[in-house]
Formats: sequence, C-alpha cells, structure tokens
Amino acid sequence: MLVRVFIASAALAVMVTVPASATGPAPGWGHATTAGSVHVSEDRNHIVVCDNKADNLYVEAEYATSMLGTYTVADSNGAAWGCGEDRTYISHVDVFKMCTGIRGVTRRCEESVWITRR
Repeated sequence: MLVRVFIASAALAVMVTVPASATGPAPGWGHATTAGSVHVSEDRNHIVVCDNKADNLYVEAEYATSMLGTYTVADSNGAAWGCGEDRTYISHVDVFKMCTGIRGVTRRCEESVWITRR
C-alpha cells in the first residue's frame, strides 16, 4: 500500500510543473500541457492562465479559494500575446485545474492541483 502511495505521489510531482521564465522557474504552483498553462503565485493571491496554441481551443482555469468561492479565469485572446489573470484580495487560492475545449461544445479538465503550504 505504501508503495502505491509513493508511486502516486511521485507521478503527481512530475505532472505538476511551474512554467519557466528567462531566469528559471517562478515560485508558486503550476500545471502545464501543450495546450496551455496555469500558474498560482507563491502568496496564493494571483492566478495566470495562458493559451499556448492557435488551435481554436480555449484554455481556462477553475479555482477555489479559502473563503469557499469558486471562480473561472480564461485566456480570452487565444494564443496571441498575453494571458488571462485574476487575483484574490482577502482569501487565497487553495485548488485549481486547467480546462480546454471548444466553447459551448466540448470541455476537458485536467486533474485538480491542491496547493500545499511551503
């Protein structure tokens, strides 16, 4: 049983990545695929979602906060320069997941990423 927990933990650690910048990885939590990426700042108050491909699919992030609010932020300009972002003022982001699809037709979400305190 412990082996399964260890393998699942290792797999999750490999899947959760932080987008790279010119100076190295940004602090915080993130998830990236070929379609796009989501990044939550180290203080858990800022979330950014980016669409990486011009493929007519949207990329958005659903997230929940410590004040029990559930929100969605999208990269509304597709793969053009710039990303969608949102912030919390009183609460913190506790969990997020990246979703992609065709508006009003399909929607596929990745596994949720639960934020742990550092």
